Amino acid sequence: MSSLPDGSLFVQARNCICMIMIFLWTPPSLGQSPAQASLEKMRQDLMKIDKSVTETESKIKEIRDARFLPDLYFALGEFLVEKSRYMYAIKVAENKGTPLNEIDFTMEKRPKFRAIEVYDILIDKFPKLAERDKAIFFKAHELRELGRLEEMVKAYAQLTREYPESSYWEESQLVIGDFFLRKKRHRSCLGNVSKNYCTKKGAIYAAGPV
Repeated sequence: MSSLPDGSLFVQARNCICMIMIFLWTPPSLGQSPAQASLEKMRQDLMKIDKSVTETESKIKEIRDARFLPDLYFALGEFLVEKSRYMYAIKVAENKGTPLNEIDFTMEKRPKFRAIEVYDILIDKFPKLAERDKAIFFKAHELRELGRLEEMVKAYAQLTREYPESSYWEESQLVIGDFFLRKKRHRSCLGNVSKNYCTKKGAIYAAGPV
């Protein structure tokens, strides 16, 4: 019996890992945000996500072929971000009627910090990774959500500098341009992005205040 080429084996194994991730955790509220689900349902979903995090971390420790690690790290990062999202929604539901600025979300932010660490592993340890731009973009997004805006700008700038052909390039330029314009730092904007993104018309970014 003829053996499959090494590349084919790799593709098959990678597909197998993806199926494992799907099996570990199917989005619990498909088409429904955590805020729309009942508190009990969100708690059950969070337990599933916690299990997925634990199982993925275990797979990372067990894997012997480094080529499979990026997929697992990306999955782990996504699970951690989703965990934070559910923890946040549960905390809000448990404190219904309390202004958000009076609720302590320290614990709910921790999975996001861990997700950033995971993306840093992908960025630093896999310099030739085809999806390295994706890891930088995801890291920048989480920094933005955590309010670490100066670090966010550095991450987006790294992406636009190192990956000018990336599908994430334009959105990164928009976010950087919007950041500097809101800060009224036009010269800094011109020093970091294309001048087309340093005008109010070109840099409007509707994802929320920076």
